[in-house]
Amino acid sequence: MIIEQLSNLKFFVEPMVVDINKDNVADLVYNSDDSEIFAINGKNGKLITHIATEKTDQYYGVFLPSMYRTTPFVFKFNQESFFMIPFQCHFDEDYEGKRTVTEFRFYNLSGKEVRRIKMKQGMTFGYGRQQNNRVFFAGQIVDFSNGLDNYEIIPFQKEPIRLIHPPRISKETINLNGDECIVMSYEWGFQKLNQEKEDYNSDLCVFNISKRKFEKIIHFQTSSEFNPILGDFNSDNKVDILLGCHNGMLYNFDLGYPASSIIH
Repeated sequence: MIIEQLSNLKFFVEPMVVDINKDNVADLVYNSDDSEIFAINGKNGKLITHIATEKTDQYYGVFLPSMYRTTPFVFKFNQESFFMIPFQCHFDEDYEGKRTVTEFRFYNLSGKEVRRIKMKQGMTFGYGRQQNNRVFFAGQIVDFSNGLDNYEIIPFQKEPIRLIHPPRISKETINLNGDECIVMSYEWGFQKLNQEKEDYNSDLCVFNISKRKFEKIIHFQTSSEFNPILGDFNSDNKVDILLGCHNGMLYNFDLGYPASSIIH
């Protein structure tokens, strides 16, 4: 039984829910606390594949999986599903990570590694959040929308972003004058603004993918690990964002954009 097989493992994050075996039923892809991937058939509960990641006692100078408590990454290219696991190689006394080497390793449904892509040296990828074929990390987006051979790295380099946590991403996007905009919630995302009190703050952001800039930043004095939800919840024909926060409150922010701009 799959339950017995997974009973001794720890799971801290939600699974990726996606139909990977093309049977029109959503499957569950889990990441254990040891960075092992388990894909479970949503129709019958059977194990589709298991990707074991090697973790050595040595830390410096070897590649180790970098998916600590991160929902698995599952990409679809030409109707085929692939799992992606970031691996990183760190070096002794490189405290700022300037020499860190990162690889993205892709696996097919059989659990066989089919591709490695080496990232630019010094780019670190710890946690991440996926939306379609894009992965959002703390300081940049890695966009595979045009395939593995034409990926693009989109940095947030013009904003004072802390490289701590990746943003939480809304499933919906906004069409702003023909530009695709991503709505993100950053926990501890930005450095304190205007000499305000240092606190566990969150920020709601509208990031224009086409123009590579933030259209809006809403900064507030509480923290959140909530995926923003877009809609017109007060029926005023304007885009609203729902955001649950650690202070026990559910907030509704009015962006002022027409509700018709929401892309589901």
